Amino acid sequence: MVVSDAVSLRPRILAVDDTEANLIALRRLLTKLPAEIHTASSGRETLARVAEDEYALILLDVQMPDMDGYAVAEALRANKKTKDIPIIMLTAHVGDKKHAARGYEAGVVDYLPKPLDENMLRSKVQIFLELYKNKMHLQALSKQYEYILNYAAEGILGLDVDGAVVFANPAADKLLGKSAVGRSISQILVTNPTSAGRVDWKGTDVYFECSKKRPFHSDRYLFRRMDGRYFPVGLTASAASDKGDSSIAVVIVFQDVTPRRRTQDQLSHMARYDLLTGLANRYLFQENLTHAIARARRHGQSMALMFIDMDHFKTINDTLGHPVGDNLLRAVAQRLVQSVRTTDTVARIGGDEFTVILEDLPQINDIYQVAEKILGLMEQPFKLGLQEIFATCSIGIAVFPGCGDSPETLTKHADTAMYRAKEQGRNKYCIFNAEMGEKISTRIRLERDLRLALEQEEFELYYQPRVSLKSGKILGLEALLRWNHPKLGQILPAQFLIVAEETGLMLAIDDWVVIS
Repeated sequence: MVVSDAVSLRPRILAVDDTEANLIALRRLLTKLPAEIHTASSGRETLARVAEDEYALILLDVQMPDMDGYAVAEALRANKKTKDIPIIMLTAHVGDKKHAARGYEAGVVDYLPKPLDENMLRSKVQIFLELYKNKMHLQALSKQYEYILNYAAEGILGLDVDGAVVFANPAADKLLGKSAVGRSISQILVTNPTSAGRVDWKGTDVYFECSKKRPFHSDRYLFRRMDGRYFPVGLTASAASDKGDSSIAVVIVFQDVTPRRRTQDQLSHMARYDLLTGLANRYLFQENLTHAIARARRHGQSMALMFIDMDHFKTINDTLGHPVGDNLLRAVAQRLVQSVRTTDTVARIGGDEFTVILEDLPQINDIYQVAEKILGLMEQPFKLGLQEIFATCSIGIAVFPGCGDSPETLTKHADTAMYRAKEQGRNKYCIFNAEMGEKISTRIRLERDLRLALEQEEFELYYQPRVSLKSGKILGLEALLRWNHPKLGQILPAQFLIVAEETGLMLAIDDWVVIS
């Protein structure tokens, strides 16, 4: 099988939406991409399609009648055949942290907001098509190596009982740079490139397994070329048959796995680092935070988590465009890296949200200095091409162990403190305290009760006449909304309308007022 033939096949993208107009729009936006665009209008149809065909990417709508997007994602992740298909969720709730968390738990790799932005959609889809191309290339290489092995084109070495090479095929000579016959395998086999001296052949796993007449396979060894350079190998070693050449005790079949390692490293990097900024992504952030807390607990030290959110970033995106917004995020990432030590972790966990993990803190003032340094750097104008942009950020800080002793608690409290910094006027930093925790708990309870208020018919309208001071005539009426909470009594609009707007309940309340 030829590698170029395998990677030239057009990958398939599955677009899922229960609205035909949306599917037509998606087809139009993706038509110029080098891929076949398939569609499905329900969750069950999606599962049926992936059972028949292989897909490079699934663009999945959240709200569907039979199975919502989260249920479809969970079903795909539960299936060994489909668990590695990347899923981008299409939703109008992209800013909702609860929706986002549920999606990431189900295996969603990214979100796109509705209505879809054409440039953003194509840019993200192209990234996953390139990733799929690399995957196909790797699979094609594996098949090609298997084909070559059948024709003895891999390197083959025959060793005597002392590890001297008594046979080498042309492929082995080519890979090693010169005929290996007459040399000791100890001059070729490398277990640790940083250590001096030869390998003790009879002390290796290869020799031990072969001496027990057991085949041995490994891809963790290096071979040394004649020019002294190393290359990673996948090798299979077996004890020679007693019926063969009595001078050969062990046969090693090996191949250079540099291309495979390179592709695997690339895939691993893409899974752990943000594609836009190069910073750690959400997955690596969670991993590093867990380790940082464990180290701080073990050594009796303090560490801090900073949750950083850009101020008014949506306005910049909407007015100047997503390409400018992306360039700004890259520049922000660079300034954050400049603000901390190389031992600290800077991550982009989504949108315009960044985190910084500060370890080994001798005193609390160190946190203030870092926060003030970040705010100072952000206040300086960003020169993006011919444009000069001013942008600030709000920082929430949670300190271990005082503000929490788990990754989940620290993240939640740093996020709470960040919102407190925004409430205080933005371009500030704030450290979490117990009062904030109580406030957020009250807010959560209010949001929960507000969702039930319409169903429980707890709203009431009061009509107030508008009277002309000149004529004394009634010119109209004002409808004043009140919420009769079963436990808290009457709640005025100023206490709950902001929550209604932020949770998306305002439209439902408006409809109730009009109907009433």
